Amino acid sequence: MGRLFCCLLSLIFFTGACRMQRRPVQIQSSLFSEGNHCEGLAITEKGTLFGLYSSNTVFMVEDDGRRNYFNQSIGTKPYEISSITAIASGENQICLYDKGNSRFSLYSYDYGYLESKPADEKVADLKLFNEIVYYICEDECKEDRPLIRTAGEQTGEFIFLEKDKEALPVLFDISENYVLLAYKTPSVSLKIYERDNGTVHRIPLPGRVLKGLRNSSGDKIEVLSDLALDEEAKLIIAAFFSGEKPALRKQELNPFISLMNLKGQELAMVSFPPGEHQERVELKIAVNRKESLLYVSDGANIYKIDYEKVASHH
Repeated sequence: MGRLFCCLLSLIFFTGACRMQRRPVQIQSSLFSEGNHCEGLAITEKGTLFGLYSSNTVFMVEDDGRRNYFNQSIGTKPYEISSITAIASGENQICLYDKGNSRFSLYSYDYGYLESKPADEKVADLKLFNEIVYYICEDECKEDRPLIRTAGEQTGEFIFLEKDKEALPVLFDISENYVLLAYKTPSVSLKIYERDNGTVHRIPLPGRVLKGLRNSSGDKIEVLSDLALDEEAKLIIAAFFSGEKPALRKQELNPFISLMNLKGQELAMVSFPPGEHQERVELKIAVNRKESLLYVSDGANIYKIDYEKVASHH
């Protein structure tokens, strides 16, 4: 009886250890939309996918992957643009950061141009949530005081301090209860801010990523290129690329997606083969949270990933 009890106890500990050290599952991607250029992605809460083709052209992706292009009028009038450098989306709107005219322009798929809001500083990243434009300024990031602002006014709610001069620029995502902040460096720093109590927690990255940042000779590097937060599924979705220094040529870099829980444990991965077809290796992502669908652009093509099983089984 004693031996049986010991064996049973060992089995319990072994099972628990396996669960604690389980490897991330591999998820397959499927080609959704072929194209020759895509600078960024944004998807509305209703599931309409938009892409940024160039500084004056936005496209909408149909259900079958076809792209419908919209050339914006060039100029300084409220409904015109000068140079688009970023795109974000909300419930049924898209927000374009017009760097040339120093403003945010809001559009609706149903009604077209809605309004513009001034942006006097250079914007590092922006999000559109509950019809409010949130953004971070490049200059404030360089001064180690990344303040998340709302367009048209300053808010003191989101202030994050980071004493790493090389931790630039900043990426972030926002949801009902959380703000996720990340620094695009080889030693990626992730923080999550709880909006109800104002506390900030550092999120450790998966052990594989931390160990893989540099090998013994300091030649290997992994860099964060984009991220998103799925609050309901309690997932962080991050895009990386890795390679060997000092070459870091596009054909030798390996872009991949990591799906993590809010504690930083890696649950799943999506790999993309490096190759000549890729215009760049910095993946850009957009998340359809209602359908648990992830859209990824490699700078040209757009891929679709169904992460529902990861969202519902972790």
